[in-house]
Amino acid sequence: MRSFPTDISADKGGKNGGRRKHAGALKQAFETLGTVRKVAKGEYLHRAGDPPQSVFLMRNGWVCRERLANQHTYAITAVLLRGDFVGLDGIYGQQVTDDIRALTSCVVQELPLSVLEAESRADPAVAQSIICHLTLDGVFLREALVAIGRQLAPARICTFIAQTYDRLVDASLITSDAARFDLPLKQTDMAAVLGLTPIHAHRIIKEHRERGSFDFRAERVTIGDMPLVRKLAQS
Repeated sequence: MRSFPTDISADKGGKNGGRRKHAGALKQAFETLGTVRKVAKGEYLHRAGDPPQSVFLMRNGWVCRERLANQHTYAITAVLLRGDFVGLDGIYGQQVTDDIRALTSCVVQELPLSVLEAESRADPAVAQSIICHLTLDGVFLREALVAIGRQLAPARICTFIAQTYDRLVDASLITSDAARFDLPLKQTDMAAVLGLTPIHAHRIIKEHRERGSFDFRAERVTIGDMPLVRKLAQS
């Protein structure tokens, strides 16, 4: 889970650095054995309840992991972008637990789960990489639960904005001094990420706009004061 890490400063070899360190063998398996697939905006890579069949490596675009909370609301438990793996948990599960929806048009490398299982048995480095990524996903998920349960909404959204900014820098999708970046979420999606109602999310975004920390509209974030965003995220 990547939505609310404890350390939202630029990556210094921590969780994201750990992913990069152990990703080489796994990425090599995708590049050697995977097939390139184009995914349309709104298309689902996985549907909850289906048997897992493939895993994916994001090459460009954005997807989200989401789950219905009840008949009327849903929660987004991860927003994934270039370099992220999608569906690795399927290697140990009998069914997909979440929907994986494309937020934009995407290009992915698809690898049948049976092929990945065979590679993990044949190459300990691939198995180690899978375990590393699944372990770190669990860390991010637990931190997200703590953030949603204990952080106030203004701090929670700053955490998400700063962490997404750092991930985009880490993926070389923006520069470290970028003043804006695309974030293909509707306000209802943003609310689903943060565990808020859409009305509450809209009000919090308006407060940050007026304060000058950041603005979010038309699926784009404009940074007014990144040090302030990071400070508020720690409050």
